[in-house]
Amino acid sequence: FGCHQDWTGYPKMVGGEEGDAFECQGDAMWGAIAALYFLLLITIGGLIMPTVLIGIVCISFEESQARLKKDNADMEKFELILKNLEKLMPSYVTFERRVWIRQLFDEIDADGGGELD
Repeated sequence: FGCHQDWTGYPKMVGGEEGDAFECQGDAMWGAIAALYFLLLITIGGLIMPTVLIGIVCISFEESQARLKKDNADMEKFELILKNLEKLMPSYVTFERRVWIRQLFDEIDADGGGELD
């Protein structure tokens, strides 16, 4: 596969005007380096990178599921507190007050962790 051997079927450009010429500097073949490059490219690009991307997606999915479970648990606690409040003071709990209590809790919860700090 040196530059003096024509294996492509296309004519070689050995002479010609400036910019058109291809000068053969040597007939060295670098097949072992090309094979090593190809194997590294296939190994890293085809096997390792998809695995890394799948891992990142799985970790993100797991974190979002944990956050959703925590939000649902917080909402259940909130509903339980409001039910107990309705039992104690039935005329006090209205829809507007529920919204107001939730907004107040969100403001008091400084770090957004779902708990009072």
